[in-house]
Amino acid sequence: MNPAIFTTVTFPFFFGVMFGDMGHGLVLFLFGLYLVFNNEVLKKTSFGFLSSLRYMVLMMGFFAFYCGWIYNDFLGMNLNIFGSCYDPTKALEDKDNYLEPHPDCIYPFGIDPIWGKAGN
Repeated sequence: MNPAIFTTVTFPFFFGVMFGDMGHGLVLFLFGLYLVFNNEVLKKTSFGFLSSLRYMVLMMGFFAFYCGWIYNDFLGMNLNIFGSCYDPTKALEDKDNYLEPHPDCIYPFGIDPIWGKAGN
């Protein structure tokens, strides 16, 4: 059995999980769109080898952009789009209860941005 088919399908997703960034993913996605829509012109140039990779690049950019939304990451910077369920002022008052979220808070999409700053 040839594993290339499974690798071709799963590689863009795993690339997006590894490279999750909205800004870089958008640039890669737009480059993939350019490759898809200018395929015939591209085949006649020295960049013809990109013709066979156009859908792979497109999907890699899509998944990197999508995972960037989940990670709240744009060009290597953490974003705080929806706010946070955690109160950072509790860290100064009580270090034991710092990582307890507000009881009625549900983060709408992705990972709470305070988790991106945990190592800083």
